Amino acid sequence: MHKVKLAARVVLVNGLLVGTILLALPLLIFKYKYGRFSLSNDQIKQIAGGLDIREGHAGGGFNEAVKNIEGTKVYCNQPHPVIGWIDICGGDGFWGFTHTTAKKKTDNSYRLLLIGGSVANYLGKNSALETALKERLKELGDSRRLEIFNAAMPGFKQPQQLAVLNALISSGWEFDTVVDISGNNEIAFVANHLFHEGYNPLLPYAHPERALMAAKMLYKPQDECDRNQLLEWHPILQYLRIRCYRQALDGMKAFVHFQPYLSSMRYKDDLPPTQEDAIKRALQIWLISTRSSYAVASINGIGYLQVIQPSQYFNGSKVFSKQEEELIRNDQSMKVVGTGYSRLSVDDFGLKQDNILDSRYIFANTMSPVYIDNCCHLNRLGERMLSRSIANKLLQKQKK
Repeated sequence: MHKVKLAARVVLVNGLLVGTILLALPLLIFKYKYGRFSLSNDQIKQIAGGLDIREGHAGGGFNEAVKNIEGTKVYCNQPHPVIGWIDICGGDGFWGFTHTTAKKKTDNSYRLLLIGGSVANYLGKNSALETALKERLKELGDSRRLEIFNAAMPGFKQPQQLAVLNALISSGWEFDTVVDISGNNEIAFVANHLFHEGYNPLLPYAHPERALMAAKMLYKPQDECDRNQLLEWHPILQYLRIRCYRQALDGMKAFVHFQPYLSSMRYKDDLPPTQEDAIKRALQIWLISTRSSYAVASINGIGYLQVIQPSQYFNGSKVFSKQEEELIRNDQSMKVVGTGYSRLSVDDFGLKQDNILDSRYIFANTMSPVYIDNCCHLNRLGERMLSRSIANKLLQKQKK
């Protein structure tokens, strides 16, 4: 009898130990891997979709940028039916822009529509352009209140700016003038990313990938993956749900990303055969879109200024610091921008001198660093210089 009790006690103790391990160890693993002992239903879907829930926005990249909007977790960059895609996390509602205004403007306001890519967006977002314009208005004794509608978006390229301008005017917004700061994305995305990935040069940057992400977010494999069980909070069962969602989404990716999605959308039609042809197409799209933007603005009684943004890859445009030289050496692919710029003449745009600002040589005599990365982005000094140049150009006619 004693041996039986001892054996029963051993079995009980071992059972409790095994049970404790099965219960506690997965919790500790989840705490280490995900920063919490148990996951919510939204977090399970996010992890299955490739999100590190511990990083959120700080993680960077399209798959890692999420925000809680009305209780629903979503990817920030989503396709838009008019302008290609928008930032639904940091932007303004339907448009996803950094800063908007009321539709109707007052007589005592000077309202500027800013369009372009990230360089334009940061000039508006960091207040460099606002400061330069206010200083210029003050110099001229102009008491009008300044308003900047920042519709520039990191990653935008023509013809997205044209679509933005037309869409906003068609929707009833009123502007005094439009400033389009462009050049780098117009060439780099067409002659690099879209060309190497085999997508039509008219497409917005990474549009197929954004469409795929939207499809993944909309797809909810609830029937095969949802579990309404007493122990659904336990990491083992949650891990099984993550695997189920991941397998479903991987299957969705194969279906959407290749066939029949891409073939039906014809994203790979009308491709430039060589990178040289891609550069030509890039310039053609940029030039024609600019002329069309000017025409849309002009016929609606709005001023227009095309700014050719500076690029460190344009030979002779800057005496580089050691840091800037290192940035250029680290990304040879961006040299296509310099190649495109070298073949570009201001006259190619077909605009009057008052409607175009060639900023390619704006830093030619600047010894201090102005570029902060291997793309085209500027530090505070560079932003101030470019903004001041734009302000002077826009308001030059009022100079006494």
